[in-house]
Amino acid sequence: MKSKLKKVFMTLSLVLMVGIIFISIGGCGKNIDTSGNYIDLTNMNSTMVYSQVYNMLSSPNEYKGKTIKASGTHSVYYDDATNTTYHAIIINDALGCCSQGLEFVLSNGNYPKKNKYITVEGVFGTYKENGTTYCYLKSSKIV
Repeated sequence: MKSKLKKVFMTLSLVLMVGIIFISIGGCGKNIDTSGNYIDLTNMNSTMVYSQVYNMLSSPNEYKGKTIKASGTHSVYYDDATNTTYHAIIINDALGCCSQGLEFVLSNGNYPKKNKYITVEGVFGTYKENGTTYCYLKSSKIV
């Protein structure tokens, strides 16, 4: 009996994993065009947004110069070593177990309150700091 239950559990687990992969790759049937110069992440489901931001941070050269629109929770981090305050939107995956942060710099310097849900639009770029390359949205505005 235990062996049969184990087989059923393993089969259901496999079907669930394949389904999640299919949804992640297929985007629930939506065609998301990221080849243009404007990428609107606000029209994607949470799994697609998380995957897209992960891809941006993994392959930043593919996105440099493109205008990105994204929504998330405003996060603030102050680094003593650089004496700099960093602002980012935090984007969660569909299950809420994983998140990606996307740094942004507002053109007007008028940042919202921490933990507020916001939509930001800016030009994707990179910068180096202490030998590490970071991705961010420059010339950003809250929309």
